[in-house]
Amino acid sequence: MEDCDSECHKNAKRRRKDGKKYNLKYKEKRKRSRERDGKNWDRCMFWIEKKHRFCCMVRSGTSTFCGEHRNQKERIPCPLDPRHTIFPDDLERHKKRCPAFTRFEALKRKPYCRVDCNAGPPTGSLIPTIEKRRCDDLNTFTTWLESKFAICRTYLFAESRFREIASRLEIFLRVPKVGMIVESHSSADTSKTHTNDITNDHDCERAHTTITTTTDRKSEHMYKKYSAERHQIQHQNILNRMRARGLLATRHSTRSTRRLFIEFGAGRGGLTWAVHNATKIEKSTDRSQTRYLLIDRDSIRKKTERYLEATHPSPSDVPNAVAERLKIDIRHLWLPGVASVANSDEAVVISKHLCGVATDLSLRSVCQLVQERRKTTAHRTATNAGTAAVRESRTCQIGGIAIALCCHGLCSWREYVGRTFFQSVLKFDAAGSDFESLRVASSWMVGYRSRSFHPDISESERSRRVAVGAACKRLIDIGRVLFIMEKMGLNATLEPYCDRSTTPENIALLAWVGKGDTGARIE
Repeated sequence: MEDCDSECHKNAKRRRKDGKKYNLKYKEKRKRSRERDGKNWDRCMFWIEKKHRFCCMVRSGTSTFCGEHRNQKERIPCPLDPRHTIFPDDLERHKKRCPAFTRFEALKRKPYCRVDCNAGPPTGSLIPTIEKRRCDDLNTFTTWLESKFAICRTYLFAESRFREIASRLEIFLRVPKVGMIVESHSSADTSKTHTNDITNDHDCERAHTTITTTTDRKSEHMYKKYSAERHQIQHQNILNRMRARGLLATRHSTRSTRRLFIEFGAGRGGLTWAVHNATKIEKSTDRSQTRYLLIDRDSIRKKTERYLEATHPSPSDVPNAVAERLKIDIRHLWLPGVASVANSDEAVVISKHLCGVATDLSLRSVCQLVQERRKTTAHRTATNAGTAAVRESRTCQIGGIAIALCCHGLCSWREYVGRTFFQSVLKFDAAGSDFESLRVASSWMVGYRSRSFHPDISESERSRRVAVGAACKRLIDIGRVLFIMEKMGLNATLEPYCDRSTTPENIALLAWVGKGDTGARIE
């Protein structure tokens, strides 16, 4: 009983104490309110519109504002981490304490990091502020786009080296025909209705939706936990296209070839994990010699590479880990400096839905490998250094490329790999204003498929914009195909890998070593 009275006494005393604190705090607020009303406010003078009062932080030095609100309009985003802002005059001091700068300085000391090595040559002038783009007038832009496709067809069929690729890409070398749009949902809610597939020549070659791969209990569990059914369908069809081009099996007669799959923009690494499972049934592939390199600039949770299993111990000169992940922006990635690349005999580049500018950066990064090999080979040939067997030893052959394309609206004129073709053949301006119109219009294919996007336009105009947007995407991709063929010496093409009901971005960029080709070899 005495313990209960003591506890009640303590609680009552605590309540009286809290009440006194509340009263003091309330009185302090009333005092500050009177000071603000009487223009005697000695704190920050920044008016918070949401709270209808001034900021209560202490003033910074001689300024009438606090450190956060001092010269608010003059703050700029941090060059490496735009999630926070800084003052321009504090940039040098900010570099010493910003975690992003500290991490980047440590990254620059790595052998595989060279700042802006894949950024592309400067354009010479900035893209001017465009008040009226070509794509603002749909009829004029469609006529202009058809003229560019006509020039492209004439050029490809005239050049003997491009006639084969021109026949493969013939269905993409024109603005597709517009068909009827039907609702893909029975719901009456217009916000949930989308335009169905456009009946055009781009859809005449459908990809198969099945693939003969073994799926065990672990694979089913992975897709249920980390992905969805549509991602599984996309993975299966991408692997189907890779198998048709011989990118899953080793091209050499010996099964001891050390292979490396490089996934750009890996995210959780779902495509890498699917390739790892698909190699189980490839009889010409020695899985004990297969390694994976995942590249992404962000920190990712629930990575799938931790589920990859090594079947046999690795040789002494190969890392024991089945998969390696590099956290780096592709803009700064120097692939010849990666140890796993140097220790491999053959490399295959893969990616699923790599955004526009990242695709161009990845192709430039792979091209750096080819250029390094050519320089080394030319030097050894000039100096007669070693035998042919020595010159061909420890080289990594580019076995192929499989990239599911996406987000052409995020492309950049500086990083775009087809600039030479666009300027010399299609007569695009050097400043990039024509490419800017092409880039903006490429987003129409996905945006205008939803009736909630600009609901005031007619269905016929919506259909035309979807078709024109698809044509803009393919014209950008054709420049990438020609870049791969000219700079890397590989065969390349564009192929749909799944139905548009699964994903609107259903085109894959494929490259492989043709018959009789030696492939692109690098040191």
